[in-house]
Amino acid sequence: MFFKSNSTLTLCLAASLLVAVIIIFSLVFFRKTSSESEHLSPERRPEIHPQGPQGPPHQGTPQGTPPQGQGIPQGTPPSPPSLPPTLALFHSDSCGHCKHMMPAWNKVAATLQKERKIAVIGINDKQHADKMRESGISGLPEVRFYPEGFPSSKFSEYRGDRSFESILRFAQSGGSQS
Repeated sequence: MFFKSNSTLTLCLAASLLVAVIIIFSLVFFRKTSSESEHLSPERRPEIHPQGPQGPPHQGTPQGTPPQGQGIPQGTPPSPPSLPPTLALFHSDSCGHCKHMMPAWNKVAATLQKERKIAVIGINDKQHADKMRESGISGLPEVRFYPEGFPSSKFSEYRGDRSFESILRFAQSGGSQS
């Protein structure tokens, strides 16, 4: 027999079981969930500049930073990157009102994605509960227009009916309720 005693066999099985549990836990805990960036339109995804955002590096300066006296004036903090206006739907898969609204929402999302002027995101309570808490969401579904991009403290909350035409008009008007 390969093992000299039952206690050795038990110890090996326990160690194997522990390793399997650790692997399964790490796969579940660290598994890649669908992140916001996977659902954003191409305009919202960060650009990768192989030579830095300003082009090739300037001689004698760190890569991607302009020499003193060029580009950004000294002492001026750089402005944050500009995000496109964003229409966001906060929803839950278990919410009846959310399920009823989804056909209209999907049609709005498809229309806006073709126009490529407004980013469209859906924030699910199961995957992004932290973002819902941070945004102060109290009821579902909730549609918000963020003129400066998501996340931002500046937004308009949609109060109209849940029809395609009404939601689309809200988004295209920049968050106006008229």
